[in-house]
Amino acid sequence: MNQRPPRKKRDPSEIGDALRNVGDEFVKRNPADIRALRLSLAKARRKRQLFFGGSVVAATAAIALLFVVAQRPGTNTRPVDVAEQPASSQTLRITSEITLDGQPFQVASNSEGAYVTLRDEGAVAKIDPEGKVQWIQTIGGAPEDIIAGEFAVWVTEPEAREIHALSFRRGVATQTPISVTKGIPQRLSVGATSVRISTLDGPAYRINFDGREGQQLGSDTAWDIAYAAGRLWILTPEGLVYPIDAESGIPVEGFEPVSVFEAGEFELATAGEITAAHGGIWYGRPGDASLLRIDEGDGSTEEIALPDSYLDLDGDSQGGLWILTSSGDAGELIEVDDKTGELLPRSIALHDAPVDIAASGDGVWIVLAGSHEVLHVNDAVEGTL
Repeated sequence: MNQRPPRKKRDPSEIGDALRNVGDEFVKRNPADIRALRLSLAKARRKRQLFFGGSVVAATAAIALLFVVAQRPGTNTRPVDVAEQPASSQTLRITSEITLDGQPFQVASNSEGAYVTLRDEGAVAKIDPEGKVQWIQTIGGAPEDIIAGEFAVWVTEPEAREIHALSFRRGVATQTPISVTKGIPQRLSVGATSVRISTLDGPAYRINFDGREGQQLGSDTAWDIAYAAGRLWILTPEGLVYPIDAESGIPVEGFEPVSVFEAGEFELATAGEITAAHGGIWYGRPGDASLLRIDEGDGSTEEIALPDSYLDLDGDSQGGLWILTSSGDAGELIEVDDKTGELLPRSIALHDAPVDIAASGDGVWIVLAGSHEVLHVNDAVEGTL
């Protein structure tokens, strides 16, 4: 595996954080009747489409939160014999295959492993680098966007209009959920002192951790957001992508909005997404076999042709950039040159409806919705292990 920079030291008292949360929130909601949701592949490919389903009722005291971290029955980890796979500098190798009870949907990662949302179970699962499920934590309703921040993994619960922070080690809540009072939360961006969100049919907002006050960022509806170097880039329903100041929301001078589609051409579920990685803002749309790179410094653009439909993109701290494409029920993970956008030789074919990837930890994690599997792929170049 690539050698990653040491992770910053976290607060050692995760239990203390959880106990303070018990004092703040006495009654914790638990799902009484989680619907057996089986998304169609078309909906699964829209990773960040909202889901409003299942009823939620008050049931248990929040002190039980400290103990709801056990692995659920039926979770299966199958280590893969890497020696049986071809060894080449142009070959990616699967090191673990993990089958989960619930259908995995989105994944985030860091050096401690992967964090996977299970929407039909209203839960988040952590998988360690060895491919073992360390905990599965119920949050109440259906989780949506997920991101591994500096000290916690953050996940949205749109139906309850809440944002949860879970500890890396045990999955316990590190603070009371953040309530979103203006709009329904969708895409997350986590900073040192605040969380930034896009909302359903509304502008972006910043919510400070201290005081929980919210500030509107800009006036245009933000269907998606991406943060880079003090700027928050937004994707509007009119198909425009441009940066605003992440503190004030004022549009950044010297940038002309980039048009990625015509106004009215797409709805939220089909409009695509923007992702910040390695000096660029990358725009991709499911159903479109191309990728657009917007230079975050000068706003210049470059279009990259893809072999199949775009699904997802993620970059790591070592300069690696990966794209997930789809061809029906199958797909492909492909390495991309982060400077030129050129598709590189290293790739791996995938089956069982791949829907999401995360490359911000060691290796690349891939979610397969069809088989309920999460794969871990070794991204190290031969000779660096």
